[in-house]
Amino acid sequence: MSVLDVRDLARRFGAVPALRGITFGVDAGGIFGYLGPNGAGKTTTLRIIMDLVRPDRGEVRLFGTSGPRDRRSRARIGYLPGEPHLDLDLTARALLIHLFSGRRLPTRSRSSPRCSPGA
Repeated sequence: MSVLDVRDLARRFGAVPALRGITFGVDAGGIFGYLGPNGAGKTTTLRIIMDLVRPDRGEVRLFGTSGPRDRRSRARIGYLPGEPHLDLDLTARALLIHLFSGRRLPTRSRSSPRCSPGA
């Protein structure tokens, strides 16, 4: 079973092409490395897979579904940027609330975090 299929992805930012028809797949249980120099389009590809950026052309399929817009597929993946830009004035609790605000967590998880008050 294929867990990720990327077909003919293309994306431009103004006059700058970030992706020019990228195609690849990842099978269940497989190991996949996505390497390239700065500016090659790696981050843009990952952001498209996560549905944070829309492609100009192409298709992403996750777990055989129509892609990252499928709620069940989206709940099974995550994205950790290599250089996160965090607000250093946030408390640990506020940061976790912000990071997980888009996820559907059980009410107990949202209302009863396991961290000390004022953390």
